[in-house]
Amino acid sequence: MKNILPKFLLIVLFIFLPIKIYSQTFVEITQSAGINFQHAQGGFPYLGGIACADFNNDNFTDIYIVNAAGSPNQLYMNNGDLTFTEKGQFADVNDNNNSWGTVAGDIDNDGDIDIYLTNYKAPNRLYINDGTGKFTDNATLAGVTGSDSGYSSSATMADFDNDGYLDIYVLNRAQANDDYANNLYHNNGDGTFTDMTLWANPSELQTALAVGTCDYDNDGYMDIYVANEFELDGFLHNNKNNSFSDLGPALNIPQTAGMGVDYTDFDHDGDFEIYITNLGNDIFLVNNGDGTVTNKNSVVGITNGSMTWGVNIADYNNDGYDDIYSVNGGMMWPQTYSQKNVYYKNLGNGTFVEKADLVGLGSNLGDSRASSYLDINNDGFMDIIFLNILRDTDNPSDTVRGKAHLYLNQGTNNNWISLKLIGVQSNKSAVGSRVKLEAGNLTQLKEVHSGSSFGSMHCLELGFGLKDNTIIDKLTITWPSGNVQELTNVNVNQILTITENNTVTGIDEILSSPPEEFKLSQNYPNPFNPSTQIQFSIKENSFVSLKIFDILGKEIKTLVNEELDAGNYKYKFNTSNSIEVLPSGIYFYRLVADSFTDTKKMILLK
Repeated sequence: MKNILPKFLLIVLFIFLPIKIYSQTFVEITQSAGINFQHAQGGFPYLGGIACADFNNDNFTDIYIVNAAGSPNQLYMNNGDLTFTEKGQFADVNDNNNSWGTVAGDIDNDGDIDIYLTNYKAPNRLYINDGTGKFTDNATLAGVTGSDSGYSSSATMADFDNDGYLDIYVLNRAQANDDYANNLYHNNGDGTFTDMTLWANPSELQTALAVGTCDYDNDGYMDIYVANEFELDGFLHNNKNNSFSDLGPALNIPQTAGMGVDYTDFDHDGDFEIYITNLGNDIFLVNNGDGTVTNKNSVVGITNGSMTWGVNIADYNNDGYDDIYSVNGGMMWPQTYSQKNVYYKNLGNGTFVEKADLVGLGSNLGDSRASSYLDINNDGFMDIIFLNILRDTDNPSDTVRGKAHLYLNQGTNNNWISLKLIGVQSNKSAVGSRVKLEAGNLTQLKEVHSGSSFGSMHCLELGFGLKDNTIIDKLTITWPSGNVQELTNVNVNQILTITENNTVTGIDEILSSPPEEFKLSQNYPNPFNPSTQIQFSIKENSFVSLKIFDILGKEIKTLVNEELDAGNYKYKFNTSNSIEVLPSGIYFYRLVADSFTDTKKMILLK
């Protein structure tokens, strides 16, 4: 009997552990997080965008959500504990017009994120961040209020001429009897912009709904893709002189009713594919690497045939391959439609499979529009926020329709790294910077964007999934300025800030000098689920003990119990690896090194 029990336990662990490691779920935390956004009932049914960025430089991503006329736009500031506080009025960004979309970036390169707001039948806004949580609308002074008609829909920011300042490209949606050109505003670097629309020749007089940028041909300049509702989409190639050529007809891209757009190098071949949501089957333009693209939606398993709007492409389970989340919402009056959003998991073999119900994203049946991804708790796993509109015929007390919905990614055991890039010669937000990551047999390419999905933008940080790789062999950052930086042998499971000109923070190995004191840091992220990092410093060779306890003082786990040299250390506490299932609650970790002792509290929140 002595040998049977251990073997039995090993068999049980062998059977169940893989399911624990590789399963992934999302859980809605909208109410507990304090997101109380109510879409204005009866407003124009296209309206509502989301911008995700760190507006107060506290290293937590905040959320700006725009609304229809009569209901103010709202700014939700991240408190760092899975809750948010609404600060729209305090920050002076609570516009009351028919707001369609929004993007964000550091327009004036002063170190904080500014906001551009597109309004429908009203002037657009350029909210300049003063660094104290307050914004000032400088759109008129800057010359970026939009077309004379005021029919702006979405926008994107990028440095189209690589001069170190973010420019703004604004969509103006054509009406029944009038066409309005999209606007290209060139940033002069002095707080003003020059309207380059006529010179740029964007050739866009269409029912433009969504826009995004990426360097699709790898020539170092950001190109533009415009999703048009009733005409051929605009595929605008950057001519490197502040002008663009529309390659859509020559590339034979399919004519659809485009609603949203996003980008991914889903097959790891070193160039970006383009995903366009649609009224009908979504389009997946695979980059052939020779300047041409091919729609391979059905080939790769994209079968979504609903009326689709926002789209978020990210590696949600951190297995090294980007997945796709897109939101649906029918729009045929007077009926009210409730369509399930879809989640396509990348199988890593050039195909996707739909898994919304399996991961917990299939139950919210609403009328969705905008959507974005962000990492609200800095755990390395991208979370999702999307907006449902409210029609005249809807019940205002409906808890699904007319609300913003925030879903927390509960993560997997896969490793990851998150990169925050700061430009110096390049624009401060590093938009257009691309990162090539090499880890084991994984080679990935990502690029910093501001503006995609439907009237929205994802967070500016780049998240890479690493699966079971425990070290990153090489990171290669190519900045818009042309500067190239390389980092080698980079640790995983950390948020790394990289500043152009070789300043890096967040890598333990960069700290060449030994610590001057014993120190135990607060775990990160906190609250956490299922894992968190605990970092400490040892100023001299010591016997070190690091243990985890529950609230009653019961020892849960020993992470360290050995002699260590002076240095900085980081250990991962993963509750998924515990034989005993740990419930949500308060836990403590204690560091003992020679005569030094310190204890800190952490929260497991499932």
